[in-house]
Amino acid sequence: MNKKGVSEVVVGLFLILMAFVSVAIVSTVISNIIQTKSEEVSLEGFFVDLNLQSAQLQNDGSVSLKVKRDQGNGEMTGIKFVFSDGENSKVIEKKANLGEFEENTYVFTQDELNGLDAKTVSVAPVIGQVSGREETKSIVETEKIFEPANNENIIVINFATISQEENQEKVPKAQPAS
Repeated sequence: MNKKGVSEVVVGLFLILMAFVSVAIVSTVISNIIQTKSEEVSLEGFFVDLNLQSAQLQNDGSVSLKVKRDQGNGEMTGIKFVFSDGENSKVIEKKANLGEFEENTYVFTQDELNGLDAKTVSVAPVIGQVSGREETKSIVETEKIFEPANNENIIVINFATISQEENQEKVPKAQPAS
């Protein structure tokens, strides 16, 4: 009997079997990676747009921000506010479930800002993903924080009153009938 011929057949079958096992392992690993990464990719948050309507420093040192959500699909679960004084910054996340065209005012106390003398604020939406995770999108808008108006320096001139007084001087008074 020719033992050399049988061993070559066994080695050939073994190599074919190893090739099938290798292909199965590689395809399983690649399909798991694709499935995991595809859950992370979603177009939902690409279309969420926020608009900072106003950013106002209040007399007590707190900052009041009026935020409006514009048109766009996606389940917004929060907003990240990035306050900056030009050198330092602080990120504060607030839960927000704003629907399309809804607006809300958010107030940040000096305690929340940790004494940061914020000059600008930026907003970035936080989007809920299908997988249940949340993803922060890029900053959509940055605004300067305006100081409170000082009412002591406002001068109001009522031009209607001035012109009425001038007209009375120019109009001759009626003479009594004699």
